[in-house]
Amino acid sequence: MGILVAGGPAPGINSAIHACAAKARNNGLQVVGFIEGFEHILSGSIKRHALTDMELDGIHLVGGSIIQQSRANLLDFNGVPDMGKISRAVSVFDREGISRLVTIGGDDTAFSAHLVARHSGGRIRVVHVPKTIDNDLPLPEGMPTFGFATAVEVATREVVNLMQDAHATNRWYIVVIMGRTAGHLALHTMVASGASVVLIPEEFREEYISFARAADVLYGRISAFRTFRKITHGVAIVSEGIGYKIRREDFNFLPGAKIAFDEAGHLRMSEVPLAHLFRRKLEELETSVPGKRIAFIENNIGYEIRSAPPVASDIMYTQLLGNGAVGYLLQDENIPGGAMITIRGGKPVPISLSSLLGDSGKIAVRVVDTSSYLFKTARMRMEVK
Repeated sequence: MGILVAGGPAPGINSAIHACAAKARNNGLQVVGFIEGFEHILSGSIKRHALTDMELDGIHLVGGSIIQQSRANLLDFNGVPDMGKISRAVSVFDREGISRLVTIGGDDTAFSAHLVARHSGGRIRVVHVPKTIDNDLPLPEGMPTFGFATAVEVATREVVNLMQDAHATNRWYIVVIMGRTAGHLALHTMVASGASVVLIPEEFREEYISFARAADVLYGRISAFRTFRKITHGVAIVSEGIGYKIRREDFNFLPGAKIAFDEAGHLRMSEVPLAHLFRRKLEELETSVPGKRIAFIENNIGYEIRSAPPVASDIMYTQLLGNGAVGYLLQDENIPGGAMITIRGGKPVPISLSSLLGDSGKIAVRVVDTSSYLFKTARMRMEVK
């Protein structure tokens, strides 16, 4: 049985690897981990790591990934299945004697898992374990992706510290939090920490908006605290996903902004100084305000939460997912196109990866429901009159 991890880090990866490998070894399977996900599989220089009991001992308690990971997947730059990559991957798994494969990752990895299952003609049974701090995979019954709970916990502690600093120094922090195209992490962190303001992409119905409009909405919410509550300090949380909402041409006219893409064809927001761009725009809007102006400080939260040690709930969650994933691979049932393991009623349940494909042919992304009570709670927090 092979295990690989792709996409960005998330707390609980090692725990998922631990559960998968232990279950497989206890049932007589040899288990290998493919180093850096699909990276070396596609380049032809295979790097594999035998996952023995000694290697697995205690890894469920720590962050990171014992077999590392990469952004490489089986899609081309435009997110379309790449037949050359798919054929190479399937041939490598066949040559390595892999009859069962566990993939751990987000939406692109789930789609790649589906492609391996489909194009191997059933020779390779595939199960995907959903992982991402973004919480944007369409799991049933609103179940979170693993790593999300830990990410919210760590991000909340960071924001609480900044709130105290903002109060002590009488200034506003503009904090951009990871989340790619969805605002789950930013929204949950805002509600949990008690931060003053949040801005998420799901608030805007248009596919793209101008940077000026996003900045105006953020500035209006901050200004309301000064106008109605006489408060000139706080923390404003901005979801990274706002960057994906901004028209590409706007970035060309913003000083210091640049556009780069990762291996999966996604805009590399880590290279767009979104917090800095918002700070500069807010300072510009402040120039027309008489009297003492608000002081803005930029901050980013992201990389420091991705490989944090998982909280207990994520450890237990990944243990269930890992055991369930391998349990599915050991039984006779085989879902065509591969399966994704989920939890329903406290028990692992495999669901068809094919059933999760959206109109685009890719795994659908779960976004924040702006009619939810959680979002309404956040909006109520920001209503100052």
